[in-house]
Amino acid sequence: MYAGITRALLSVLLLVGTGEAMSAQMVPVQHPSGLAFSRPADWTMREGDDGLYFFPPGTAATGSTPPEYMFMGMAPAPEVRSASDPAVVGYFQQLLASAVPGSRRDGNIRSMKTGVGQAAIIPFTGRPNGIDSAILVYVVVRDEEGLYLIHVRNKDARSDPKLGRAIFASLNLKLQIDPALTGAWTRTERSSSTVGSVDPSMFSNTRYIRYEFDGAGNVKLTQSVTDASVSDDVSVIDSGGSVLRGRYSSLGKELYIEWEDGSEASWEYSVFPDYNDGHLILKLKDMDSGKEKFYNRAR
Repeated sequence: MYAGITRALLSVLLLVGTGEAMSAQMVPVQHPSGLAFSRPADWTMREGDDGLYFFPPGTAATGSTPPEYMFMGMAPAPEVRSASDPAVVGYFQQLLASAVPGSRRDGNIRSMKTGVGQAAIIPFTGRPNGIDSAILVYVVVRDEEGLYLIHVRNKDARSDPKLGRAIFASLNLKLQIDPALTGAWTRTERSSSTVGSVDPSMFSNTRYIRYEFDGAGNVKLTQSVTDASVSDDVSVIDSGGSVLRGRYSSLGKELYIEWEDGSEASWEYSVFPDYNDGHLILKLKDMDSGKEKFYNRAR
């Protein structure tokens, strides 16, 4: 497993959706990717630089380390097939050694079931702020990605020590498909430029983009590019293309795609009729830059 933690997890965990809570004290969390879990209603969720933190009621999320907290993150796990792989233990030994003073393995590794696969519970101890603390790592590996929760509790913590297990056991995956997306959507992008003043040459680029959503969670992206240059009545044309497949799902106004090469994409989206002829248009808005792109429903 590598040390990089994907930003995608942060949006996964910060969107509250619908579902059945495990108890009166738990509330559901849902993301367009389909990932869902339940968390304590009275705990605070806060985004950090590299993951998501959970703080119990009455503890400060800034300043000194509270007596108890949880951290959830995600990391690539190439060639790792299960949470019981020795590479998983090695990863967390290195991770905690750099983050928690005096951390070390303490006890046997146990297993548990989650809605996304068999998970491992790896016990550690450490001394954050110089106080002896129990540290439990919950981790599950799916499709060469590791999802984990680290629960740190010192002797002054008052919550149920099994709370981290309850959160992790509630992990589930349920794709949500918007039927309005089903079909093919196309867009053509063109650009051109002129170079030189005495004997100018014109360069042009045409990109054709086509998304195909099958209504069952599968998506296909086809792209073709044509480059052309014109000088002294001579044209040189170079063309190429690519095809990429993946899985898609949606929640509210957000569309999420996980591509087969491991990359991810998400947009705010909407489908609406063109005001001229009524054909359907798909708008994809980049949630970071705010840039919008429009795709026409293929006829």
